[in-house]
Amino acid sequence: MLEPESTQKTIEVVTPFLEKIVNPPFNELGLLFQDRVRLWRFNNQLKIVAKAQKMVEEHNITIQPVSLKILAPLLDMGSLEEEPKLQDMWAKLLVSYTDASLHLKSTIFPHILSQLSCREAEVLIYNFQNDQIYRFKNMSSSDGTGELKSHELTNLSRLGLLENNYQSLGNFGGMFKNKLFKEIHLTPLCEEFLRACTKIRD
Repeated sequence: MLEPESTQKTIEVVTPFLEKIVNPPFNELGLLFQDRVRLWRFNNQLKIVAKAQKMVEEHNITIQPVSLKILAPLLDMGSLEEEPKLQDMWAKLLVSYTDASLHLKSTIFPHILSQLSCREAEVLIYNFQNDQIYRFKNMSSSDGTGELKSHELTNLSRLGLLENNYQSLGNFGGMFKNKLFKEIHLTPLCEEFLRACTKIRD
């Protein structure tokens, strides 16, 4: 355990660094730092819950209680999200769990969403909505930012959201006949996950 003097010295040393890397900026640490982090996370939780409430009211959804095993990690991990697009996904996921007609019980979706970047999520949604299979190349986004990087594809595969299949063009491929080409597919888990955090039942 650090002594008070050591703690104060540590605070003085790390403060300039934290002021550069933390957004929103913090001018003080210690309990004040913790309080501001809690407040920032709490504000993010409020944004998610408020968006979810608005969606429920607009779509006249009959709600049900959500298990704390699901709700606690959802709100905890969602509180770290500052990207508006991903906050919308957290809100829609919360709505899906509260929708009595869906009977959604899977505990894995909050953990998957917490590990997606905004770019990865956007690419998944675009390909899900357009029902596309990509042959010869990687999945690309709708905003012209290009194909996913190898580490992004690895992350999505690790999460069980993408799978690779190899297909032959047979005798109809001209110069490429009988060669194998990689196709990238969204997995059934990915499609179920995206339905839960992008679609609202009418």
